[in-house]
Amino acid sequence: MANEVKQHLISEVKEAMYYSIIVDSTPDVTHIDQLTFILRFVDEKGDIKERFFGFIPIESHDSAYLENVVLENLRNYSIELKNCRGQTYDNTSNMSGRYTGLQAKLKEHCKTATYVPCASHTLNLIGNCAAEACTPADSDIKNVKRISDTRWSARADAVAALNLNYKEIQKSLIEIGEYANEKPVYKLEAKSLARKFDEYETALLTVIWDKLLQRINSVSKYLQDTQANLLKGSSLLKSLTEFINEVRKNFQDIEAEANLMTDNRQYKERRKRKYHFDENKGGEACHEEKQSFIINVYNVICDVLIAELTQRSTTYNNILNDFQIFFDCKLEEKAFETCVTNLTTKYADDIEAHYFKDEVKHFI
Repeated sequence: MANEVKQHLISEVKEAMYYSIIVDSTPDVTHIDQLTFILRFVDEKGDIKERFFGFIPIESHDSAYLENVVLENLRNYSIELKNCRGQTYDNTSNMSGRYTGLQAKLKEHCKTATYVPCASHTLNLIGNCAAEACTPADSDIKNVKRISDTRWSARADAVAALNLNYKEIQKSLIEIGEYANEKPVYKLEAKSLARKFDEYETALLTVIWDKLLQRINSVSKYLQDTQANLLKGSSLLKSLTEFINEVRKNFQDIEAEANLMTDNRQYKERRKRKYHFDENKGGEACHEEKQSFIINVYNVICDVLIAELTQRSTTYNNILNDFQIFFDCKLEEKAFETCVTNLTTKYADDIEAHYFKDEVKHFI
């Protein structure tokens, strides 16, 4: 039955002729590394299809080894590599490396196998960079649900649960810390966490991450959809950047939400300066601590997200420059001509260039 199903999938790909490769390595429950092998194509009705061909046990993550695995499986399926038009992997160097990664090695066999980095994995890396940019941004995130080891956007559910039930969770921790029959080590940990909930900055960071992660999560879900396309994906990443810019400008909204979660309004002291004996330091010190949090934590989170989004979106925008004519029906004539010229040059070996422009116009 498995062979019959696989033969049917192979026939679908052959009928479509052109396809893209999606592979990723992951260990199974017995810690044996396997390569997931997926082919993506467009059927005769214009619908996007993704077909899973199975798990392939692998012995190495070396790009040359993975190259042989991919080529061997394509040969076994009698699918020609020369018809490959795209390849998508995560951002690890053995897969996406410009010179020695799997994508570069497959391009040596088929120069038209355009590499598109996995957009969802890219978004996970962006979130991770923001969290690692400053210690408080990462260490103050507390969660109720177990944090995913592989997908940053999955942390959105954990932070949302904390934001929604902040006071109830703190109350439960206090009760655990005072429960006579609980083990001392658990009581101590519960009391420590309960005190952490009293800190104003814990409430602030809960609100900040919840607001950011909910939006990141919604974008990530679209990017994983089989019907996702370059134009909308690029637009969503741009929209996400604009959203974070707006969040950055409105710290007062973050404060207002945090004030509903805790009675404490005291920021941590991050720097000290000497005051004169007759100087009233109360109000000024409080202002300095707030500004220090905004500059060293809040702005850092937002700025790193914005910078990473802008930098990593460049790859998708460059690819879109060639293929935008297939997604944007309102493209201006000059941009249309540029796209056609780029594609004609790119696929000159596969087509009769002088027919290509007319065919594209007919398609549009």
